[in-house]
Amino acid sequence: MRGIYIVVLLSVFVCCDFVSSVVVVNYSDKNYVVYYSFDDSLKSSGDSLNYDYYKSFDENKLAITDEPNDYYVRGKDFGRLSFLAKDPGGLFRRSPDGKVRFFFVRDSVFFNNPWDTIVKYQMYDKKYTYSAAVMDSLDWMVEVR
Repeated sequence: MRGIYIVVLLSVFVCCDFVSSVVVVNYSDKNYVVYYSFDDSLKSSGDSLNYDYYKSFDENKLAITDEPNDYYVRGKDFGRLSFLAKDPGGLFRRSPDGKVRFFFVRDSVFFNNPWDTIVKYQMYDKKYTYSAAVMDSLDWMVEVR
């Protein structure tokens, strides 16, 4: 009987989608690597949501372009930021102040500098800060102009 409960629970987790995303629309001509955080600045390891993910590209910078439109958004194109949550608001519920910051790092900066240097000198081109209510009114879309 216990085995049946485990099978049922596993099938519920497997069939349910726990990945949500925010759409990024890039109206500019610039290519961006998009980073999100609960903090007002780019942070070092342990202080950010996905520092280690970006740091991993120091070995092979072009690998970030292997999955186009996911964290790497080309000019005049769209992309997405995916995260584990049942709905997009789940990301904001984890934030201490209920806001998420979206940092846009030009790809020329990303490709020519180690991630630690980008963080140390805050080498981002744009930053947008949104609450869940604002994102909901924007239909979970970040527009870069």
